[in-house]
Amino acid sequence: MCKECGAWYTINPKKREYPEEIRRQAIRTFYSGASGRGVGRIFGMSKANVYNWIKKNSKK
Repeated sequence: MCKECGAWYTINPKKREYPEEIRRQAIRTFYSGASGRGVGRIFGMSKANVYNWIKKNSKK
């Protein structure tokens, strides 16, 4: 916590981003017939990540 303003913050935040190659592989796996949940299980991530990437990818 900052003593001056009282704001809370993390000194060394964890990076929560997946590499671009993993994103591409997850999207390819989804489009090849796996469900969002299945892709999440294969890559060890949330199905919400997969669906968000697909939604973002479809806008391009």
